[in-house]
Amino acid sequence: MIVADARQLLEVLGEIGTVERFDLERSLALYLGMCPLVHQSGEYKGSKRPR
Repeated sequence: MIVADARQLLEVLGEIGTVERFDLERSLALYLGMCPLVHQSGEYKGSKRPR
């Protein structure tokens, strides 16, 4: 469970503007850097955090 204070919440809301601009919850998570990107092909599995 993630706990945030009011200041952190306002900072996030100020950064993203309106959540309606994100079609999926995953899109918002990627934008905020909370969801790692996974790249795999065959036996190779790579991942990186979004910038």
